[in-house]
Parts: sequence; structure tokens; C-alpha cells
Amino acid sequence: MTTRTEGPGAFKGTVAADGTAPAGGPSGALLSPDLIDALRGAGTPQTLQRGEVLVTEGSAADAFFIVLNGRFIVFHGARPIAEIAAGEPIGEIAFFAGGSRTATVTAGRAGQVLRITRDSYRALCDRVPGLPEAVIAALAERLRRSVPATASLKPRPGDVIGILPAGGGRLDPAFLAALGDELGRDGSVVTLSPDEVGAAMDGGLGARLAERGLAGRTVVLSCADPSAEPEAARRVFDTADTVLLVLDRRHGGAAPGPSALEAEIAATFLPQSVHLALLHAPGTTRLDGTAQALEGRAPGIHHHVGMDNAADIARLSRFLRGRAFGAVFGGGGAFGTAHLALVKALAEHGVTIDMVGGASVGAAMGGAVAMGLGPDEVLDRCDDIFVRSRAMKRLTVPKHSILDPRYFDDQLRRHYGEIAIEDLPIPYYAVSTSLTRNDLAVLRRGALWRAVRASSSIPAVFPPLVAPDGEVFIDGAYIDNVPVETMRGLKPGPNLVLSLEGKRDWRVMSDYDALPGRGRALAGALLGPLVKRVRFPGISSIMTRSMIVNSERRLANIDPGSDIFVPVSPLPGMGFLDWTRGRRLYEATYARASAALAAEADAGATGLDLLRRAAARLSAPEAAG
Repeated sequence: MTTRTEGPGAFKGTVAADGTAPAGGPSGALLSPDLIDALRGAGTPQTLQRGEVLVTEGSAADAFFIVLNGRFIVFHGARPIAEIAAGEPIGEIAFFAGGSRTATVTAGRAGQVLRITRDSYRALCDRVPGLPEAVIAALAERLRRSVPATASLKPRPGDVIGILPAGGGRLDPAFLAALGDELGRDGSVVTLSPDEVGAAMDGGLGARLAERGLAGRTVVLSCADPSAEPEAARRVFDTADTVLLVLDRRHGGAAPGPSALEAEIAATFLPQSVHLALLHAPGTTRLDGTAQALEGRAPGIHHHVGMDNAADIARLSRFLRGRAFGAVFGGGGAFGTAHLALVKALAEHGVTIDMVGGASVGAAMGGAVAMGLGPDEVLDRCDDIFVRSRAMKRLTVPKHSILDPRYFDDQLRRHYGEIAIEDLPIPYYAVSTSLTRNDLAVLRRGALWRAVRASSSIPAVFPPLVAPDGEVFIDGAYIDNVPVETMRGLKPGPNLVLSLEGKRDWRVMSDYDALPGRGRALAGALLGPLVKRVRFPGISSIMTRSMIVNSERRLANIDPGSDIFVPVSPLPGMGFLDWTRGRRLYEATYARASAALAAEADAGATGLDLLRRAAARLSAPEAAG
């Protein structure tokens, strides 16, 4: 009997059921049995006992190994990520790349490997014809097999930013000058005027920059009037890897449709490499008509920019440079007031949020922030909806849901109004679980209140939101309670990620056998305190608690990268739907966050370093307690 092995190594094949490689190497392996035998002759056998470490993460890759028998476990940090069985290699990528080990490998049981050093491999290549080609083929096959599991492409900032007008218009020189000044503020960007585009290209852009002592700078190219300067526009198109299209909306009216150049850009650029700036007249306070302006256009992100608004131009510059700061708000009912507290503390320390997204209550709080509302005002609105109006206490006949959705929907309409997501001054998204497509839905268009309602439709507590096309949405937290990967797919740059702290055990000290049957439960509902109650979590508590489980599982597998993760710690004894204590949580979180930021600022920390060090303070056990 044989078993097919699959693992991270390249030398795959059949092995015996006891895990040992057949003589002459695994049959069907990517390296032939003769080559496996040759490697046996050049390598040194090494025996390990269960739990013994073969290689350590970060150590030099001075050898690679082939498993002869046994089973080996690969760890990234403390987390096991793969198993390697007989006939498979260990550490070959780092060995051939000349880097350090990216993981720790230990013996899952007693086993034996063949250790092949760099000198012995080189000597073997001289003696065995075809060995280098066979090894390259094995590595290529390993990469081929890994491609289907590769994460989707993430956006990255461009080395050459092209700026062109949209809708057949012209670029405003004043806008170009203001944006150019902002882009070049730190000296790492060089802006070439339309007159310089042709000359720079004729001489080779890289060479011309080197001649001017500007090698390694980000380049900004622009063409103010493509209809008058088609050759310059073509050179911007050919050279740029990030494009900013500017649509002038200062005079109102219907927006012009896409130009032929825009259509060509849409057909040849990745969407995440295309930005659309909607330029508004000075003093504009109401943004509308964006949906019509976006018809026929599909930029990765669109931006509302006031002609006289320095903050808008600075935000656009950060997006183009890959430095926009995002905030991702996780779900968690009344715990969402802590998100507002952190936003307030950050603003007081000069931190600007450039984009916001979230799930469930995180989508609700994020939507309010994207509207430009202050944290204190949003908290007042939460009190109005959940405390004074008791939106989460209005029961209904439990056929479609426990709570009356009409009253809750009316409250959302009243506080969010009819504003569309695309009209928000700050880029925003909400996530919802689509029962129609069995997938996560990212909501970036349409009425904001409906996106919030779709993202926070806790099953059984509220009925699902049904879209006009029949798509059925429930709470986004059931697939992704902290949608940081969605943010990473929309923009490069750092993010602040706020998630529920779910490390504490949740135990219910109640007698399960004492749960009432339907008769006693009905009597309890009708007679209230006259019937002895059993302490047991209700439907809404169980449903919302499950969000933490999914959130913790997903976050455990996310590489933090450059993002800053901050756990949201509820007050002791506070429940998910205990909005009566939401203000106290807001005040407590604000006090802790302000103190952490102030302490690190006093110690000299600034920028992202300030946030990272403050987040470490907030994540410490004594801070969470």
C-alpha cells in the first residue's frame, strides 16, 4: 500500500504507508531515483528524535535536507504551518537563494534526514550530469503548485505617477502646482512638466534622472491637455505605472463620460493602479452626483478634493505615494464605542485617517467617521439609537427575527441620511456576508445606511437585508470580523486595525439540565419575575459571541506586516449588546489611549513609531486589565 505525499517540498512522490522512502528514492518524484541515490552518496545522514530542532528560523541556510524517513513539522513563530514527509526536501529555497531560514523545523517523530552542504552539492553537480537542471525543474514545479494558493495581488505605489485630465478636459495649473508641492514635500519626488516629458523620454528617463542627481526618486509626469498634446499624453500613458485622472466638478452639472484615453487606461492598467480625483469648487460642503460621474469608470479608488482644501490634497498625495493611513474597525456590538475613543485620541495627537472600513458595528462607526462626524457626536447618536430609543429592545413576533427591523432601519436612515458611499469625503467600505454568493461582499457603492444595515444584520436578531436584485446579506462578521485584507487589497500603506480582545475564556456557570422547556419558557416571558429564571446566554449573545471565534481564527493567520493591531478590551462584565455602558467604555478607552500616546510622545516617539509603541502599551496585560 502506498500513500501520495503532498507538502511544501519539491521532491514529491509515493512513499510507503510507514512513511519511509522506497529504495532508490520515491517513485514518481520530481528527481529521478538515480539522482536521489546520488544525493544519498553526497550527503550526511542525520537522525533526530521527536521534538528535536532541525533548523531554526533566522539561522543561516548553509545546507538543505531530504527526509529519508519520519515526519517533520514546520513552524512560523509558535504556529505550525506544514508537515514534511519522506522524500521531500527541507530548506532548499533558502539554500539556493542564499538567505536565512524563514521557519523552524522540528521532528514530529523519530526520523532521519540527509544533510547536503553547499560544498558537497557543488562537487556533486560536477560529477552528476543533469543534476542542476533537475533541481531547477523541481523548484519550478514547487512554485507552479503554489500559484493557485497565492493571495490576490495587492496594490503597490508607483515609481512613475502620471497625471491626466478625465472627460476630455484640461488640468488646472493651480491644482497641479498644489499637488506637486505636496508630493515633493519630503524631497523624494521629482515632477516633470509637460514640456519636459518628451525630452526626458528621448534621453531615457532613468538616465536623465541620474544625470540630474535624482536617481531613485519617484517621478511625476503630467499632460495638461491631451487633445492639444497627444504625443505628451501618450508618453505619460506609456511611462506611468500609477495614473491619477482628474475630473473637474467645480461647475456642477452632469459629468462628462470617459474619454478615449480613459478607456484605454481602463483596458490596460490594473484597477488598483488607477485613481480618480473629483475636483470641487472652493467651499464645497455637499458632495453629490458621484455615482453619475463614475458611470463607465472603474478606478481603484476615487477621491473628493476641494480646490482650496489643503487636507484633501495632502490625503491624495499620501494615496499616490502609498502612504495613506487606513483604519479597520472590527465588529462587536456596544464594544464599538471603543473605536470612537481611539479615533478621538489619535486625532488629538495629529493622526489623520485617510480611509476607513469595517464589519458589523465597525462598519457603522467607520461610516460615521467617513462622513466627517466627530467621535463625541457619533457617541451621542449611539446613545440616541440604542439607549434612549432602545432599538435593540424592541421585540417582534419571532418569525423572521427577534427584534423589530423597521424601527432600527428608521433610526439608521435618520442618522445617516440618504448619503451615498461614493459621496463620502473619506474613502470607505463595509463588508457583509452574502448568502447568495456564499462569499464576502465588499460594499463601496449605494446608500450608506443600507451598507451599515447589511453589515450588521445579526442572524435571528435581525432579518437579512435583501437587495433589489435579490442578493441576501447578513452580518459581515461571520466571514471576516476584522476585514484588514480588504483594506490591503484597496491601497498600500499602513493601517490601524482595531479588533475585539477575545483571549479571555467565556464560561457560563449554569446548570444546562435546568434549561426550561417551551411551556416554562413561555410562562417566564409572560409572567416575568414571578417565574424563577435560569441564568443562560440568550440567542443574541451566542450569535454575537461567535464573531470573536471567527475573528481570532482569522487574525491568527494574518501577517501583521506594517499594520498596527490594537485589541479592544471591554469593561469587566460588559455584554455585547450592553449599550448602557457604551459611554463608560468610550471614556475608559479614551483615557488609556491618550495616556499611552502621551507617554510615548514625551519619550520622543513620532509618526508610526508613536502609534506602534502606544499600541504595545495598550496590548500589555496590565493595560487590558
